[in-house]
Amino acid sequence: MKEFSGNENDYLITTDADLWPLRKEHYIPDPNMDVMLLHWGCCGNFTMNNRTYTMYPMSNIGATVAVWRDVINTNHSLAFDTESILDYLEEMFGDQARSPVIVGEERWFMDQQLVTVRFTEWIEKHGENTVYRVSDEGFYRVDRSCWSEVDSLAPENFTHRFDAHLPSKGYLPIQQSRMEPLIHLMYGKNSWETKWVEKYNQEFLANVDNWIRFREQLVDGIADAVTDAPGGQKRKPNKALWNASYQRKRRLAKKAREKAERASLEQQASNDVGSIKALMSPTGSFVFRPSMFKWSLSPRPFFLEQDLTDK
Repeated sequence: MKEFSGNENDYLITTDADLWPLRKEHYIPDPNMDVMLLHWGCCGNFTMNNRTYTMYPMSNIGATVAVWRDVINTNHSLAFDTESILDYLEEMFGDQARSPVIVGEERWFMDQQLVTVRFTEWIEKHGENTVYRVSDEGFYRVDRSCWSEVDSLAPENFTHRFDAHLPSKGYLPIQQSRMEPLIHLMYGKNSWETKWVEKYNQEFLANVDNWIRFREQLVDGIADAVTDAPGGQKRKPNKALWNASYQRKRRLAKKAREKAERASLEQQASNDVGSIKALMSPTGSFVFRPSMFKWSLSPRPFFLEQDLTDK
């Protein structure tokens, strides 16, 4: 956090790329507190340097840029590129910071453990009265491990869900279909938000299809250029290692393209394409970044019903 394009009062909340916030009240900071911890009691403890810490999950921790700088940077080196980030992690985790990370193993939680240690130190220095610990009591997650419940989730029960851990590979048409009931619960079946999501999915899959076509041309071009076989005969590379996955992606992309074309014809009369394009780049300072998103307290992200605070 050596540099930041916003200002010191901007509010940063960590999250996961596949985690959708659902209950807006869960994410509204307390103006009298410096730090906001969500789901702080969910993840047990861990031990480091002969001390036990309560794990603070990265989804979600909120604070202003100024507080984040103080928590992460004070009395520690600055991290601003890949190498310096690894150096920063190495200060706490030693050589394992540069070892391969495998999902679910201990090293998978290095970033979360680091942030937990830094915030624990900061809270001990500034006092517990600087922390807003959001209560999850009476509220639940929509989790990918039991996603089928979404199909039968009633609107009145939906209000008791604070977020959704989305199905993996959510860009695939089959997964998008599974997420449709959740989108309808969030926005309504015929809302502009739902149409925005559908249009985004269609354009994304069209780009995937273009990429697949490009890869096919590239691979075929390389194959035609291979002439190192005995006698100068051309020899094509063996495609067996990737062909099955490639063909499957082509079929999925084709089906998605056909579905998108049908949907486009059906909605052509009612869609205001210009307005939808404008909504895809809303004004305000809500910007998604890897594992982190930022918003100001006035402009609202599209999933909130009203501004976080009144001007």
